[in-house]
Amino acid sequence: MDEIIRRLTEKVGISPETARSVVEKVLGFLKAKLPESVTAKLDSALGGQLGSVPPTSDDLAGEVSQTGLPIDKVPGTLEAVTGWLKEKLPEGVRDEVTNALSPGGNLLGKVTGWLGGNKS
Repeated sequence: MDEIIRRLTEKVGISPETARSVVEKVLGFLKAKLPESVTAKLDSALGGQLGSVPPTSDDLAGEVSQTGLPIDKVPGTLEAVTGWLKEKLPEGVRDEVTNALSPGGNLLGKVTGWLGGNKS
């Protein structure tokens, strides 16, 4: 997770603490939304980093807003996080993640699209 935190602080210009919080919120959201079998594969692909992240609510926008991330930095930050996930996940796991995420709203559709699905 240190890699994405460094990337966010450099490219988006947010503090390491905010970056960590946002990444944990996104991972917690995925953990809460995905079936257990897909979550296990996601966790394995991320080197066990998902295990310590608590699941979050269905409201990813609300969760991210609690991190103190400035609203103008949300799109770039989420794009960077999902880009990092896309790099880390083997294609089969990435496909399972995107297939498990239904387009339950505009933000979820965008996250799914950033992961490589076409449900935006």
